[in-house]
Amino acid sequence: MLSTSQKAQILSKAGITVPPFPSRRLPIQDRYLERGAQVPWEEVQADEEQRAAAVAWAADINIRYTAYVTERALRSLQSADDGDPLAPLPPATSNAAKHSRP
Repeated sequence: MLSTSQKAQILSKAGITVPPFPSRRLPIQDRYLERGAQVPWEEVQADEEQRAAAVAWAADINIRYTAYVTERALRSLQSADDGDPLAPLPPATSNAAKHSRP
């Protein structure tokens, strides 16, 4: 299974606009906890907002990737129905029964 960032890379290589990942702040422990300071409530809320934005970003990428893969599969099926030379050949009729020995 592909990761969300791999899906985003595939989409961008295919020319599909990919929203940027939400900006990330330093983790709380690096800003306050290592210095022994109390974490302000606003900082906790900001981290929760960033996590929610990252979840929303991942959901958006997954929706775009699903649409992209579905469109590719549909185009592939349509080209096969249109007589594409690279499409699989229909099963050949066998004349072996006429030439077999009893």
